[in-house]
Amino acid sequence: MPKGAKYGGRQKGTPNRFTALKDAFLDAFESKEIGGIKGLIAWGKKEENRKDFYKMIATMLPKNVSVDVDHSGEINIASSKPMKEDDWIAKHADHLAAAARPTDRTH
Repeated sequence: MPKGAKYGGRQKGTPNRFTALKDAFLDAFESKEIGGIKGLIAWGKKEENRKDFYKMIATMLPKNVSVDVDHSGEINIASSKPMKEDDWIAKHADHLAAAARPTDRTH
């Protein structure tokens, strides 16, 4: 085999399947039928979807990192023990529910 020759794998210019899937998902998300961010919020507000909504958020957050900031501005980053998804949701449910509630912006 010549040095640097490529055999097998995708042909140059062939789209990555994950990229194509991600693009299709984003197109669907932004469609009039799904409603983009407003549609996601409306779906997440429904009580029967709340647990799934929090699970999706949990998958997007770092799993093994904790950050502490003290009043001096010092930032401490440390690894933490992995937490089960349901435990994370239970620990943060009140905070997440409060963040999902509409606020009174008439002031």
